[in-house]
Amino acid sequence: MVVVETILCDYGCEKQANYQLKNGKSCCENTWHKCSKIRQRWSDSKKAEKNPNYNKSPSIETLKKLSDSRKGKKRSPFSKTHKMNMSLARKGKKFTKRPEHSEFMKEHNPMFSIDFSGEHNPNWRGGISNNDYCSGWNTLSAEIRDYYKICQNPNCNKNESILTTHHIDYDKRNCHPNNLIALCNVCNGKANGKREYHKKFYKEIKENDY
Repeated sequence: MVVVETILCDYGCEKQANYQLKNGKSCCENTWHKCSKIRQRWSDSKKAEKNPNYNKSPSIETLKKLSDSRKGKKRSPFSKTHKMNMSLARKGKKFTKRPEHSEFMKEHNPMFSIDFSGEHNPNWRGGISNNDYCSGWNTLSAEIRDYYKICQNPNCNKNESILTTHHIDYDKRNCHPNNLIALCNVCNGKANGKREYHKKFYKEIKENDY
């Protein structure tokens, strides 16, 4: 609710308070952490200066240890309400590329300096993703998803509810029912790597389906 009275920000920036926050305080911004005084306090914090890792990027060894420590651990699935809130928060927003951020990441993280686009990507297959789907694909894809209802990967954790129709032989023009199977977005993304393995894996599942 917009504050009508002319009062100063309760966080000490001496600017006019334009907003009444949920905690009962008045602020110059719609959230307290945007206040210039709060930001100044954070930048002048002695805790950051005492931290030996302050303003330092983690080494490759540290990143690998963090990655290894998270392997095998599964986060609890997001609720439908939480997913809807995340979707609404992003709706209408335009994300622009910041050149200074890209340069910073390239300098401090070697992975950002590697070009994974086009033929440099390990999953590159000569641009076959640009091939057109077969005639009537949208209807056929919907029928496959309606038939299976859930992801057909037996190792799927079933955290993702959105289904896609996957081409087992990776040929988008081959829309024979024997070549189509329903996977969730996560499993479908994983199937883009180790294609020979996944081709054999889903072919066996499809054969056992009949």
